[in-house]
Amino acid sequence: MTTADIREAGPILHFRSHDAAGLSLAALSVRPEGAAAPGPVETKTAKIAPRRIARLAGLDFWRHDFTLAVGEDGYRLDGRLHPVATRLEGDLRIGFVSCNGEEDGDLDRDPQERNLMWSRLLEQHESAPFALLLQGGDQIYADEATKGHPLSEDWPDSVPPDPGAEALEGLRAHLRDRFARRYLRVLTADPCERLFAEIPALSIWDDHDICDGWGSQPAESTHSAVGRLLFSVAREMYLLFQHAATDADIPDLFWEPSGRNLGWRRDLPGLTIFAPDLRSQRERRQVMGEAGWRPAETLESDAAHVFMVSSVPLLGPRLSLLESVMAVIPKMQHYEDDLRDQWQSR
Repeated sequence: MTTADIREAGPILHFRSHDAAGLSLAALSVRPEGAAAPGPVETKTAKIAPRRIARLAGLDFWRHDFTLAVGEDGYRLDGRLHPVATRLEGDLRIGFVSCNGEEDGDLDRDPQERNLMWSRLLEQHESAPFALLLQGGDQIYADEATKGHPLSEDWPDSVPPDPGAEALEGLRAHLRDRFARRYLRVLTADPCERLFAEIPALSIWDDHDICDGWGSQPAESTHSAVGRLLFSVAREMYLLFQHAATDADIPDLFWEPSGRNLGWRRDLPGLTIFAPDLRSQRERRQVMGEAGWRPAETLESDAAHVFMVSSVPLLGPRLSLLESVMAVIPKMQHYEDDLRDQWQSR
């Protein structure tokens, strides 16, 4: 099966909230455009029909919103039971994943080698189920998504001056297709398929979910028409695949209703998890803008534990001198963004 053949995925489970009523979830299913919708999700007390939330890249995106009562063993979809851990009191088993791929040739790697760590995670889940899956960034490596189109083939090194609206719409279709292929390849891998159907996920994005070093490139590249379009498509796909959401859902799911910053907070029994969005407002001289800092700095919680998910390393050696040297050595400039992508960068 080629990457172009993968046009179906799901259910992909996303954590929404937890309260006395139980565990509120969203299950995303992806189908070819015009294909039959998935059946209803069945719980012990209800049957929930799906709602189509988007149609793009030749795909229909369907979402089931439902609640599992505490102690309920899972949900059924299209005749299959998907077990879910619904008792969240006491110690929680939380899985953490990040950096799922490689910059070059990721889709062409041997699946067994590529998904080795996912297979190990599945073995651990089978031994003792995880209640939550935290995805810490770089869930896909979209660096090659810009290849194959004349407007973006050489971006960010070469920036087309003034592409017309029709050309940009062609690029939008190209990028949507390339991003969708990468997400579908990850989500339908043998070990991942079951993990995503059984463990509710909470995700924050990082640079490779857009492109290598997003925010570390010169402003003339990221603020160009091609750069803005690349970010727009990456954001659209991040919302769909990593949150089962669209712009209409932003006020309910993220801490900045305007969507300028996609940081979020979720509260579980005895635990608050928050994840600042360190990409949406990223520039060479800032990690977040006011829309990100304000809710992060005013966050309060009575929970016994507070977890922060940061997609940018918080601590490490200060390498400003090395960063300055790399800036003037042509062959080393490929790695310069890795140094610049630190809180302590010069």
